[in-house]
Amino acid sequence: MNRRVGAAIAVAVLAVVVGVLTYEVGRDARHNHRHAHARHPVWQALARHQAELRAIPGVDSLGTLEGGGQAPYIVVWVGRITPEIQKAVPKQLEGFRVSIEVTPTPRPGPPMVHGVITAVTPATHGQVNNGLVGTIVIEGAYNAAGPGTGAGVPRTVTVSVPGSAQIWRPQGEGKTTLRFGDMHAGDSGQVDMTAKITGPPWRATAADVEVYLRD
Repeated sequence: MNRRVGAAIAVAVLAVVVGVLTYEVGRDARHNHRHAHARHPVWQALARHQAELRAIPGVDSLGTLEGGGQAPYIVVWVGRITPEIQKAVPKQLEGFRVSIEVTPTPRPGPPMVHGVITAVTPATHGQVNNGLVGTIVIEGAYNAAGPGTGAGVPRTVTVSVPGSAQIWRPQGEGKTTLRFGDMHAGDSGQVDMTAKITGPPWRATAADVEVYLRD
């Protein structure tokens, strides 16, 4: 229903390290740059040894890193570093250093609801004076800790949209900013909230609204 949510779930599988380039292998490596990565010597070395590394109990995922002035090296991400894992994981493979690192726990995102927008109502004069541009009703799933935290709880939520909230539509690798009036009932969307919803009736205030307009 919402491409952003699906993407977020997929990204949570493998840690992202700031300032370096991450290469995934195996079944996690099916992406647009796979062939370019496959030609990289460190990636090739890891690809040849991934089966034996994945067979080690406690291994979550594998990758290679380079950048920051360091030579390329292989990374084995684990839930917890134990003496058994340290003994089982080789210190180097084909001349490349092997680093054992703990898989970071993803930070919870803001509470959100995603689904179908069933009503769009411009703000009244009084609401405008209170900083609102309008309200929307969205019917779908509510996640108290953001994307990737489960299937969500079915909810129909009335969302107040302040003038400070960004309303946008994904556009290729970027996004297009929308006005409140660009949204219509039947669009699909996702609302990031400033706080957990209260209710019933379920209500929230938007911090960010991502919209997929109907064709």
